[in-house]
Amino acid sequence: MLSARWWAAVVGLAIALSGVVVAVVGLTMAPHVQAGPGPATTVVTTTPPSLTKAPTTPAVVLGPADVVEQYVAAINAHDYQRAWTLGGQNLGQSYPAFVAGFAGTDHDELTIESVRGDVVTIDLVAVQTDGGQHTYHGTYTVVGNMIKTLLVHRTG
Repeated sequence: MLSARWWAAVVGLAIALSGVVVAVVGLTMAPHVQAGPGPATTVVTTTPPSLTKAPTTPAVVLGPADVVEQYVAAINAHDYQRAWTLGGQNLGQSYPAFVAGFAGTDHDELTIESVRGDVVTIDLVAVQTDGGQHTYHGTYTVVGNMIKTLLVHRTG
């Protein structure tokens, strides 16, 4: 039976030789006490970690308001590809038409009015490159980190 120190030395050597940081997941140490004549002896058994399988990282789940904020931030950064993947692709137009729709917009100022479940109610001021402003009110429905529907109308 191999000791915990032996496994620690093996893992340390593997890290040193490969130059790779290894995340040790699932190292189980279960102490057992052996009864018998003389003092009790503690025996530690270990299950070695798998050095060939990296731990999986769960996908980050954002709240609906976070997705809408990231969408508008991407538009403001002129990162239209990111805005497209956050839900622009679900708005019923081609990518070139989506991008062209922001041609006269300098930046958007988003106010989140409320969040109820997957529905985010917003007010938005689209500041134009000529200094003018367009105002909008409506809702974004967000499912699985993506805007699925957008029901927004111009108010001014």
